[in-house]
Amino acid sequence: MGVRFRPNSTCLYCDAKLEKEPTINRANYTCGGICYRKMNRSLNYFNPEINRRNGQSMFGLSMIWWTLRNAGTPLTHHQLMSRIRSNFGDMTIFKLKLTSTTIKYFDPAYYHIEETSKGFTFQVEDVPFNVALRSKYLNVLEQVT
Repeated sequence: MGVRFRPNSTCLYCDAKLEKEPTINRANYTCGGICYRKMNRSLNYFNPEINRRNGQSMFGLSMIWWTLRNAGTPLTHHQLMSRIRSNFGDMTIFKLKLTSTTIKYFDPAYYHIEETSKGFTFQVEDVPFNVALRSKYLNVLEQVT
């Protein structure tokens, strides 16, 4: 088994330069412990203060945002899921209807959804994940130390 693959060169949360190199066991997608603790949590859409296991994974959300941000063109749901799986692997946090249900976690000023003959396409602006989150989720994550 070799060293884990990491497609990103900046932190998935704050967009800072990554300092730790990937190892055999960890890919180290974040810049440090604080960002890791903020990402290693799930938020419920209706009440983000409740830290339950059945909420939305922040790592999954950040991987969706990173993939859409680096795409350069609008992506359909199937194109997005294909790119996420090729970059980050086939993780259990990536469900079939993930795009349409998770886009509500982001500030509408930073994404655009267009309806085409092939379905909906998603496009986002080039801003870090912590800027793109809606304020009610960002406020909860900022309290994590």
